[in-house]
Amino acid sequence: MTLNVRALPSAGRPQGFTGAVGSLQLTMTPPAEQVRVGEAAPLRLQITGTGDLRQLQPPDVAVDGDARIYQSGEERQISPQIGPGGAQVGGAVTFDYLIMPLAAGQLTIKPIVMYYFDPRTERYRSAQTTTATIEVVPGEAIAHPAESKLAYIKEDGLALRARQPVTSTAWFWAVQAMPVACIGLALRERAERARRLRDPRYRRRVEAARHARAALHATSNSDHPAEVFRRTDEALAEYIAARTDASAAALSPEAARDRLLAAGVGEELASRAEELLHRTRAGAYAPGASGAPAPAQVLIDARALVDALEEALR
Repeated sequence: MTLNVRALPSAGRPQGFTGAVGSLQLTMTPPAEQVRVGEAAPLRLQITGTGDLRQLQPPDVAVDGDARIYQSGEERQISPQIGPGGAQVGGAVTFDYLIMPLAAGQLTIKPIVMYYFDPRTERYRSAQTTTATIEVVPGEAIAHPAESKLAYIKEDGLALRARQPVTSTAWFWAVQAMPVACIGLALRERAERARRLRDPRYRRRVEAARHARAALHATSNSDHPAEVFRRTDEALAEYIAARTDASAAALSPEAARDRLLAAGVGEELASRAEELLHRTRAGAYAPGASGAPAPAQVLIDARALVDALEEALR
């Protein structure tokens, strides 16, 4: 497909033409009929119709009287439209101004003219507002806004941009997707944990500390020293065997130390486990012998050892 793009005609081009092309209408919402000196009077211009409204420049606003004029904002609503001539781009552009009277008297807002080229008639046309009058009465002047925060109507380098809908930004959809992603990760982790728990060896390792603490708690209710040593030894041996994938029945103190070292436990903690297993077995076979450890202290040491090994084996 070939497009024949023609330049806008120079014949009949108005002096104030700024490049607007389309079929446009201009309306004005004037300020209140009476304001005080120093009081900002808002003025709104709205341009509607079809054409590339993104390229529209803010029209000049002029008054007869002592006042300053600032552009305070703009809004562009542009979308495809279906008309008699087919699909077109159109919408509405709003320019907001502030008129700041500096002296009492009468301010006259001159007619605002906007020139545009109408491609249907292939002629330059104009849209124009009517004159508006403001009565400025004496009053306490308010502090003028800092000029660094206000834009003059014809300030050089004034950037005009259409507002981008929030839903068209990447971060908006990223935020919307985060809850779904978190739920997906949580469900995946839950399924993975359920799968691992079906593995007997994994389940034995995971539940080793809970079983050991429960066994040691039950042992504390025994009044017989030999029984305390025997059950403490069984609880420790079963815990170390479960955490290192070994058999508790064949686990000697030396073997327990070697398996803990292989699992990444430090030398000091592995030797501490070996020494405590020697003490529990000595107490189980000769609880009343000279130098035998106290049952209560052995239980305290066993609980502390399980806690330390859990921290080291994470």
